[in-house]
Amino acid sequence: MIMARMILTRLALIGSFLAIQCPIHALSSLAKNDPYPVFSSLDPHTFLYTHEKLKVSDPDFAARKRDTVGISISPFGQNADRGRNGKGHRTELGNLNGNWGMIPLLYGPIPPGKTLAPTLQTALANLFPGVTPGSLNDGTKIDPSQQFGYFSVPLEYRKRGVRFQMQADIYAGFGLSLETGLVSMSQTNTGFIDLTGCENPTCPFEPAPLTHTTVRKYLMSELKPIAKEIGLNICNYCETSVEEVRFQLFWRRGFEINRDDEDWPHFMIIPFFEVGATASPGNEARLDDAGFDRAFYVPFGNNDHMGVGFTTGLNIDFVESIEVGAEVGMTYFFDRNFEKVRVPTSEFQSGIYPFTTDINVHPGFNWHFGGKISAFHFIDRLSSFLQYIQMEHKPDTIRLRNCEDADYFLPEQLEKLTGFKAKFIDVALNYDISPNIGLGLFWQAPISQLNSYRSSTVMFSFYATF
Repeated sequence: MIMARMILTRLALIGSFLAIQCPIHALSSLAKNDPYPVFSSLDPHTFLYTHEKLKVSDPDFAARKRDTVGISISPFGQNADRGRNGKGHRTELGNLNGNWGMIPLLYGPIPPGKTLAPTLQTALANLFPGVTPGSLNDGTKIDPSQQFGYFSVPLEYRKRGVRFQMQADIYAGFGLSLETGLVSMSQTNTGFIDLTGCENPTCPFEPAPLTHTTVRKYLMSELKPIAKEIGLNICNYCETSVEEVRFQLFWRRGFEINRDDEDWPHFMIIPFFEVGATASPGNEARLDDAGFDRAFYVPFGNNDHMGVGFTTGLNIDFVESIEVGAEVGMTYFFDRNFEKVRVPTSEFQSGIYPFTTDINVHPGFNWHFGGKISAFHFIDRLSSFLQYIQMEHKPDTIRLRNCEDADYFLPEQLEKLTGFKAKFIDVALNYDISPNIGLGLFWQAPISQLNSYRSSTVMFSFYATF
């Protein structure tokens, strides 16, 4: 009975010191540009037992350690110039959903109440004489390699901002975390590259009656007038906004093993569970009378969708050396209605679409897996961690809100472009400049992508506990 009471007392002490020094990452993101945002350089699996460890290894330090409330302020920058498309091929960011096809703008039916843009009508009359608007859908005139009649659209993506994290211990291993950020994002177009190719008979694709000369004259050289007429803004994008707001509840508890057994390593097993919700601020500036008019728009947070999710995992901390751990999580996003969204009217359209309609978008769920290794104060007051993350977003479900649009629009073509995957390595160094204050440097390095940006993130953090 005495032994059992001692064990329970020890576990209670460990649980009572599960304070709030660690960042909480229960949720992945819906954004291809930033699939797994990080809000602090701190080890995501510190797991709030630092005080208890210090009682064993450094009692003087433990007496000065405070772990009830924690804050972190982290300026950061994120860049990407390339990505990989749905086939895993390296591509320009503007081509993730395919090269911009100009000939397919002439294809497909014309929805009620809409007309083909004047410049497109001129192109149709000269490239396909005698064909009436809305009746063309000849796949033999479309280059399967997306060169003839296509643009490549290189972009430079930049995100700069500051992220905030606030945490508080509640009771018995439970705690709360609030995360948000203020960011400025831009996508800059560095040119529209005409892929139509040469103008001699040896060119690999030139379906009669189309020629390189006529396609360039009536379509490729008319990109800006066509974009203006269909209401598509192809200017550079730059906006500043609140990124997203995350609220999370977490629980974790450490179970000490081999504390008094000199023949076996002294370690702790720490299971944990986190649930969270996220809200995105939205940005109505991307909308005007023409609908989603910004070709190079980048979503803040989860593109106006609310989300909930969880992460669970297990860590093993060898008190005198390193900690290893793993986690798995899922994020669910709620559906939302959108007005005047560009939706293809032909299966041959790619990258740019001539007409808009109202839709409902129910995003697919996310799942992620992470494995990490860390070392606390391995050199003086310097700590470090390295974490591997892989995540996947399942394809969205997109429905037309107006039944009469079903004969004209093809939302299933958009659905095929919504799923994506990404893998990262997160690495950080954190230096404690006092028992309760520290500075950190974090780097998120891309490993591989599928239909997503190859984004790299560098972050500096100031963190403190009270």
